[in-house]
Amino acid sequence: MPYTLGSESFATKKLIEKRCQEIRDNTPDGATVPAEGFNFLIHLFRYHDEWHEKSYPGVSSISTQTTEHGTRGFLLNRTDGSQIDISFPHAIKLIPTTQTSSLTPQRLQDYKAAARTAVQEQVREFRDAALSSAPSCPINNLILERGNCDVHYPPPDTFESLLFRFTQVSGIRPLTVDVDSCGTVATFHDESLSTKWAAYHRMNAKLQLVSKDGRRSLPKSPVDWSPVL
Repeated sequence: MPYTLGSESFATKKLIEKRCQEIRDNTPDGATVPAEGFNFLIHLFRYHDEWHEKSYPGVSSISTQTTEHGTRGFLLNRTDGSQIDISFPHAIKLIPTTQTSSLTPQRLQDYKAAARTAVQEQVREFRDAALSSAPSCPINNLILERGNCDVHYPPPDTFESLLFRFTQVSGIRPLTVDVDSCGTVATFHDESLSTKWAAYHRMNAKLQLVSKDGRRSLPKSPVDWSPVL
């Protein structure tokens, strides 16, 4: 099954990994990845399960670094001047492999990304409040700190389930919704839609603070979006 990332197509995930390595190896530490490689990597990293948090408030460029362990990888250079590492092997692992998932329209992906942006401040507020009590992860009992935690939506009220229900009851067709891009951060063009969704999320979301490793160990809960497409 072919995988398309930006303007590039690959027959296997192994070839995607090889392309990442090629970009990394041709970019000296601290140098900026050229435009063609940047476009490919941005499309790849959107599959990373921490993309929205890592890319906020926007990504201006991507560079490389050698870690203290001697391995080389990529850094997101954010628009606020900060940097954060991101794993391309992990992003590749999370690219859907089923035919149904692979056919998810780009406009639906943009719709979901804009919805996450609209509630980002709520998620940050919850995380900061939860961290103030020095909690442990309910999944693996790890003591939670800012660097190792994630905000989780436990089933059945996952993020996608909430967004799908909101979309359905509001009579929204995601493929017709205009989504703007501020750097690499997606936002709804219609501010009233953003406000309405944020209010629904505040009323219905049941958030939980967990460790990043704990969340990754949980099974995925896919949502069938076909009724609203």
